[in-house]
Amino acid sequence: MSADDAVLDLRATWPPLRFQENLKLVIVEQGPPTLMRAALKIPAGRNQADNFWRDDNILGGIDIDTGMIFRAIQRGGPREVEADTHPDTGAAIKGLTLPGWDAAKALCLKAA
Repeated sequence: MSADDAVLDLRATWPPLRFQENLKLVIVEQGPPTLMRAALKIPAGRNQADNFWRDDNILGGIDIDTGMIFRAIQRGGPREVEADTHPDTGAAIKGLTLPGWDAAKALCLKAA
């Protein structure tokens, strides 16, 4: 699959025209920067933005080596539920590999 095809496939996973972000936690101590954690905030329901505190939105944990979403949850805290598929589209979230992950990770580490 080409990078363009992967991006189109990703767009089909959840509804368009919504803002979402990929968060990366980079630690810089002595030595080179290290990527420690990554997450994808995914809007759902009537939400136009990906703020996780809003009902329906999803937080996906990203494997920092592969870029694959290994777990996705909605709500958080005592109301937390697993969200293996997007509630609006039915498309799989868990197991989805983000296109261009290696390039995005390299850019993040370079910027740190």
